Amino acid sequence: MDQNARPGFYEGQYLGAEDLSAVVDYARIQQARHTLGAHTWGIGAGLELRERPLASGEVEMSVLPGIAWDGYGRAVVVLAPARVGPEKFANFLADTPPEGLLIKVWLRYHETASRGPAPGFEVCRPDGQYSRVVETFAIAVGELAEPEHGAITVAGRSVDARKAKSAFISGAPDLYDESVAYQEIPAGGTRPLWYIPVGYVRWLKTAGQPGKLVALSKTGVGGQPPDADLARAFRHYIGVVADTVNAADGIIRLRDRGRNPDPAISHVRLPKVVTDPAKPPENDLVWVEGALHVVGGDARVSGGKIELRDSSGSADSVPLALRRVEPNALGGKDLQVVLGATNPPTGANMLAVGNSKIDAATGQLKKDLTRHLVVRDDGRVGVGIDAPPQLLTLGGEGNTRLEVARVSASLPWGTTAPTNPGGFVINQQSAGSANAGADFALMRDRKQRVVLGDLHTILSGQDGGDVVVFTNRNEPGEAEVLRATATGNVGINNANPAARLEVNGDIAIDSRANGAARILPAGGTLIWNDGTWLRLNQNLDFTKPIQGVHTPGLFAPKSLNVGGISSWADPGPDNTAIAGRLAIGALTGAETLHVEGTAHVTGTLDVDGNVNAGGNTNTTGNVNTGGNVNTGGNVNVTGNVNVGGDVNCTGTKNFRIAHPMDAADRELVHAALEGPEAGVFYRGEASLRDGLAEIVLPCYFEALTRDDDRTVTLTPIFQDDEPVSALAATVVRDGRFRVRAITAGNPAQPFHWEVKATRADVPRLAVEVARAPRADLTLDIDSLARA
Repeated sequence: MDQNARPGFYEGQYLGAEDLSAVVDYARIQQARHTLGAHTWGIGAGLELRERPLASGEVEMSVLPGIAWDGYGRAVVVLAPARVGPEKFANFLADTPPEGLLIKVWLRYHETASRGPAPGFEVCRPDGQYSRVVETFAIAVGELAEPEHGAITVAGRSVDARKAKSAFISGAPDLYDESVAYQEIPAGGTRPLWYIPVGYVRWLKTAGQPGKLVALSKTGVGGQPPDADLARAFRHYIGVVADTVNAADGIIRLRDRGRNPDPAISHVRLPKVVTDPAKPPENDLVWVEGALHVVGGDARVSGGKIELRDSSGSADSVPLALRRVEPNALGGKDLQVVLGATNPPTGANMLAVGNSKIDAATGQLKKDLTRHLVVRDDGRVGVGIDAPPQLLTLGGEGNTRLEVARVSASLPWGTTAPTNPGGFVINQQSAGSANAGADFALMRDRKQRVVLGDLHTILSGQDGGDVVVFTNRNEPGEAEVLRATATGNVGINNANPAARLEVNGDIAIDSRANGAARILPAGGTLIWNDGTWLRLNQNLDFTKPIQGVHTPGLFAPKSLNVGGISSWADPGPDNTAIAGRLAIGALTGAETLHVEGTAHVTGTLDVDGNVNAGGNTNTTGNVNTGGNVNTGGNVNVTGNVNVGGDVNCTGTKNFRIAHPMDAADRELVHAALEGPEAGVFYRGEASLRDGLAEIVLPCYFEALTRDDDRTVTLTPIFQDDEPVSALAATVVRDGRFRVRAITAGNPAQPFHWEVKATRADVPRLAVEVARAPRADLTLDIDSLARA
């Protein structure tokens, strides 16, 4: 039969059963094509599986009335509840888990012939003896023994419904909805079969007992979702196939047919007349009365906005919207978040970002929100704080705040000058919080560089660096003003201070009146200017003066300036300043200070040149010289000896200390190690790791020592009878060397190491030199002081 041949009739035509059947078949086929062309196969309405508890503890399962269409366009109609009886499970003989076995339930189309001929009107043909066909359904359970649906016929070819396009167009995508309106519709009969999934039941079978249906699990079994959720995912509903959906009267609604629409929020509001041009009508074309979910794709809004309303559909005079605006002031595009339209804004409306909680009863998000980021409609932003009071506020523990703000009445510039138009401040607000002593720090690599403490302000270098103050940094006229080094020295206009305080330039000390004594460390001295004298006093206590230096203008009594040194400056009471040489005991010497005789120093001896002594040099203080110390006798110093040149001795270089075990009666004398080089050595202890070790010498090693003349000595250490490995070392390069085991034994071998090298900052030692005469110099500092 040509399924596109519409039956026609003419006057006088002889009509047979075939002609009448053709009318019915044509209508049925066209209805099936319409069904599959505009819709996809599946459940249209109803057909839910419902359980009824029985007194025995079992349940009775039934398929409720409803309608579905299969992939051949055939209607599967259930007009009354259809029981899913235990006889359907006759093949499920194995014992099940205690919670029962989850089993699929299917519906399919089924038809039976009805109304045969009346007695005496039968014909001899074995078929076609019925005048009616009852279109009904059949229920199947479990995993199917045959495919879920049969093939379809397209252009005389039997193909799977999913391949209806790709069978004729190479590379065409599969037709996943499997609804093909241009197939050859089956002429009649139950086959081909097309099963429609409608849900699940639970079947329980225990040893020695007949099986039975039990209630579905409301909580899920074995980590699975509840049975009702699995059933909903298993059920297959019809869909709509369309390119364009036209609203009949200006509105399209998407609504769950199982929910009663609330007229308070879903009634149509379509104003036809605009009475206020400032308030245009809101003709919303599509209403989604429920949740909207986009899966695996994008959502786009072209030329409009996403606006969030309250539950009644009103903005309540506070529009909250997300929109695209172009162009912006820079010629680009804006993604704008609108927080109300009040002018000026009050700050009451906010954009809040945070985490919420889920209502255990409904599974929905609660309105509670722990706010982590807040943007107020007046531009104030907060992180970790609910109501930021300033332009940017970070909330801290115990309600402390870090604020970045414009100078304003709420955050003034200062207590005496509160205004500073256009000014900004960064403020750590600890007062008034639970942590009133909280501090603020600027860090680099998690190390403090600037700390604003509760009481103190701290500046710090990092990793051995200095604290430096500049003027015009990286600008014309750049100058370093102050530097505090990692060693604790401070330089003013000096980038490499060698003393606790080193000033490259003038020091002006303004005068001040006499004051009360100050508490200084023991032995401390205060330097100050009383208007006449530069005073050295102990803690401003004028009863304990240290002789000071007179300020320019007057000479103090018992002072002497010879040669006009320092522009005839006053050396102070009992002091002598000499611009030339001083000779004591003879005039033969050409040195700045020449003493013919004995010089005894009980304090510190500071000499910028050489110290030449034919006899002994004895001092109970320090000896500081920028040149050489040449002594024909002994040098006995109880303090320090600081020499900028060489120390040349014909004897030995000894140190003499009280004997550590008999200090009252004996002394301990050791001599310094000597050799034909200016040598240095470093030693330590280390261990191999997996047969290897690397020793890193001090960072100044390469700068201090020569590349050659470096040696490494290794001494393995052992305890008791543990194995011992022989060791070898590399040469020292880049301030380090490596050690490894050269025999099997102990891969974690501990060892002592020693590195010897020669200094690179002094010339190589001339070992054999010609003998030269030395001038004898003996100093009697007491005589010099009396002079």
